[in-house]
Amino acid sequence: MKPSLMRRYIAALCLWLCHNMAFAQPADTVFTYQGRLETEATMGAPLTPANGAFDFIFRLFSNESGSNSVGSPTQLNDITVNNGVFTVPLDFGSDILSGGPLWLGISVRDANDNGAFTPLTPNQKITSTPYAVHAEFVPMNSIGNIEVNANQVQLRVSESCTLGFYMTAINQDGSINCMPVANNTDEQTLSLNGSQLAISNGNSVDLSGVSNDNDATNEHNINLALNNETLELTDGGGTLQADLSSIPNSANEILTKLGTVDGPGSQLNADLLDGMQASDILASIPAGVEFTAIDSLPFTIAQPGYYIATQNLVLENNGSAGISIVANDVVIDLAGYSITRSAGVTTPSAIRHNTSNNITIMNGAIHGWSNGIHATSSNYARFINLKIYNNSNTGIRASHASIFKDVVVYNNDAGIFMRNDNTLINVIARDNTTYGIQGLARNSIYSTTATENGEDGLSLNDDNLVQGGNYSKNGRYGLTHYNGGRIRGVTANENGSNGIYVQYRNQVVNSVANNNGTDASLSDILRSGINARSDNKIDNNYVADNEGHGMIISGFYNVVDNNYANDNNQIGITAIVQDNLFIRNRASANAVSNFSFSLSAHGPIVDVDITGSLENVTNADHPLANLEF
Repeated sequence: MKPSLMRRYIAALCLWLCHNMAFAQPADTVFTYQGRLETEATMGAPLTPANGAFDFIFRLFSNESGSNSVGSPTQLNDITVNNGVFTVPLDFGSDILSGGPLWLGISVRDANDNGAFTPLTPNQKITSTPYAVHAEFVPMNSIGNIEVNANQVQLRVSESCTLGFYMTAINQDGSINCMPVANNTDEQTLSLNGSQLAISNGNSVDLSGVSNDNDATNEHNINLALNNETLELTDGGGTLQADLSSIPNSANEILTKLGTVDGPGSQLNADLLDGMQASDILASIPAGVEFTAIDSLPFTIAQPGYYIATQNLVLENNGSAGISIVANDVVIDLAGYSITRSAGVTTPSAIRHNTSNNITIMNGAIHGWSNGIHATSSNYARFINLKIYNNSNTGIRASHASIFKDVVVYNNDAGIFMRNDNTLINVIARDNTTYGIQGLARNSIYSTTATENGEDGLSLNDDNLVQGGNYSKNGRYGLTHYNGGRIRGVTANENGSNGIYVQYRNQVVNSVANNNGTDASLSDILRSGINARSDNKIDNNYVADNEGHGMIISGFYNVVDNNYANDNNQIGITAIVQDNLFIRNRASANAVSNFSFSLSAHGPIVDVDITGSLENVTNADHPLANLEF
């Protein structure tokens, strides 16, 4: 809108005021103003409610004509007027709203015009709300006479007590009561007569019950020591001795006693517990749980319950296992300690439970055995927060429906072997001589790492789920799955053979397989990023810089869709047999060729010059085209 037209438009504004002012709180100076704004399109035309954004300036005057301004004006911009109505908050401060009559002056302009404001007439008188009327017209000196209940209000205190007196009460009328201070000089004496402590003109205290105290149980602890089978507690009152030889061969009661005295000031000798305080051990046990200590090997668990290690455990002589479990429903808490065996001991397993179910093993390290944990016939086990290393056979051998969480297996001959229906979460299998992890059917594997193992990182049979994880730098396959697997979002780089190798009816999605085929003795087929046999769905994967092919389809009836292969040493994406389908794939800069779809169905293969335009390239916009560039 042109400025000249805007001025005529603003000049034609008029105001119909319907205002409502109220204070939000007695101490708040903000009030709300609501008005109505109407316009006339041309001079003399009928009034219509205004709509749109407008700028306003609000001023206060002490007279209706507006000749005597009060305070500073308030400008509010871009105020929305809807069907003529606008509402704004106003705040002119507390000094201005002192009770005298005031008028509100308003000027307005269109918010889209930076021109002058147009004053609206007449100025509006600010009226009062009922509470404001009350506050304005309370008369001077009326608080004590009219408004206040004298039985509820304390008047100002105007008196004080003279020297030698102290205040005992304050009356409602502000007066005070004083009393003289008796014996206000320091004339009391303290004396000890035998066991009696006496105060002159006062009471006496019998100290015979606390004198010559030799009871070490009520003094500050300064030393705790174990002298053979005698526990000695020394404090300011002497030494308390406790004979431990009569306690049954279960360290439960001993640990309970240690936990009682272990605290600030006890100076518990840490060597007694190999660097740990008794409270560290007890804190790991759920509240209210009765536990049995494991303090030596071999140890047999024949009853359900909670078992806890109290020190590093070493098997000195041969037995069936370091810890043998022949009961169901057992928890073994290693409490941060380790289990190992002495040189020359040939016992094969640190912990063995072949037919026991619902076993939990947690919080410790197992090393130097043939098998760390041997549980190939037990179901529903839980392996939590464990380090299994330097075992000559397998770190963990598990059966069915077990859970592995926060477990690390390394420097074993094999890391983990499991049968069916197990779940792995955040497991690491590294530097094992043969495979990192091997499983049979229906296992679920999440966020797991299997790297730098001598053979396969992860090897699975039927119907397993692999979600995320890293399977790189293994001697043979990074990840291999036989039948019906779902492999999603994994990384398999720098393996000796194929990064990912799947055989029948598998799905490989959103995964990366780069720089594989580091074993120069293998054929190009076995040095590729992804190798798939038959009936697989290979979708949205990235294969690059592999020594063989980027992706090779070595069987029938595969669907290969939306993959990208570049800079591979042989063919980007290739099929060596017939009856496969290739659509929407991309390949670039592969050494031999980008695509080779021998006797297989495929979308158009479009050779795209990426420096030119796609408009004149035949089939470049085909929805199933395979693009090479």
